[in-house]
Amino acid sequence: MADTTPDEAREKKIGYLNLAIWGGLTFLFCCIGSAVVGVAGADSESAGVQATYLAAGPACCSVSGLLGAVLGMFAFAGKTGLRVGLPIALGVLGGLFGGIGTVVFFEAIFPSL
Repeated sequence: MADTTPDEAREKKIGYLNLAIWGGLTFLFCCIGSAVVGVAGADSESAGVQATYLAAGPACCSVSGLLGAVLGMFAFAGKTGLRVGLPIALGVLGGLFGGIGTVVFFEAIFPSL
């Protein structure tokens, strides 16, 4: 067995911690957010749309951050700054695009369906 250096062990620990944090956020925002949207949507369509406005940004943020954590874990070994910063950057971008895309969908496309 190959011995790992303290730096390699720290890098591996950071990678697993990053995956755990973003995975937990993804579970929280996607699963629980979907349940909240479903409960609100069961009451009325407009309440479901309003709940989706609130839930889409965080859900997209967490999924994008998890993707960044997985990408950082395997593609950027040995670069701690990228491994930590990439999920945050992708999470922010994913949250913005997901939130804006949800608003565009419900305001421009959904009424014409």
